[in-house]
Amino acid sequence: MVLMAPAHFSLRHNHLVWLAVIGAVLIVIASAVSIIINNFGGNTTQLLIGNAAFDARVAKTEDQRVNGLSGTPSLGNREALLMVFPSNGDWQIWMKDMKYPIDIIWLDDQKRVVYMVQDAQPEEPASKIYAPDVDARYVVELAAGTIQKISIRSGQAAIFDVGEPS
Repeated sequence: MVLMAPAHFSLRHNHLVWLAVIGAVLIVIASAVSIIINNFGGNTTQLLIGNAAFDARVAKTEDQRVNGLSGTPSLGNREALLMVFPSNGDWQIWMKDMKYPIDIIWLDDQKRVVYMVQDAQPEEPASKIYAPDVDARYVVELAAGTIQKISIRSGQAAIFDVGEPS
């Protein structure tokens, strides 16, 4: 004698399997979004510098600043990373896990350009450290070639709001 499950059992089982798969996919997507939000705090701002506007991700925490653009596939022509430091200092930048060159701009507490590096190249291992020759409060990372393309120069002011007192 062979016992067979009713036909509706098989259909219900398939539905449960599909629900489990969809649930697992949603968990993966939610985890990825959570990592992105934790990495960049979901915080963005409009950054105006030179004769251009950029959509800038804001990195305010130490983890966000250390991670920076590491592991990202590219940076668009109108995208930037804006690192906000707690005070003026000799804030150094390295190219750990970078896949593309960038321009780096250091701004003082008045949001004026005080130092720039053009076409900083990724290297493995990341041994080169880029550092300003004066203290800065903010660091902006842009696609390589942007400084020259939009004629950014020392002393020029940037405009952005990161929710700090002016």
